[in-house]
Amino acid sequence: MATLTEAYLFEEPAIKWFQDMGYSYIHGSELSPEEERDSYRDVILKKRFITAVKNLIHGLLTFKLLKFTRMLPSLSIPILLLKENFSTRCSQMV
Repeated sequence: MATLTEAYLFEEPAIKWFQDMGYSYIHGSELSPEEERDSYRDVILKKRFITAVKNLIHGLLTFKLLKFTRMLPSLSIPILLLKENFSTRCSQMV
């Protein structure tokens, strides 16, 4: 029988859950401070986090741009072209 530890009860099931969703798993000891983080106390890997957020934002901006271009033919162009309202109106539409 397995020992009822924090790792057994929580960490291992959480790791398996993320792996089942397609995430890769790297044990913390394999992420040395020299390569991935400043110290072993750092939980967030800054370079990977920034890359992931940039990809997410790029995907979101691409989605909004595509949505906007689909809406463009049906817009009331004179209202859209008012310089002071352009950015506000565009952001409201998407």
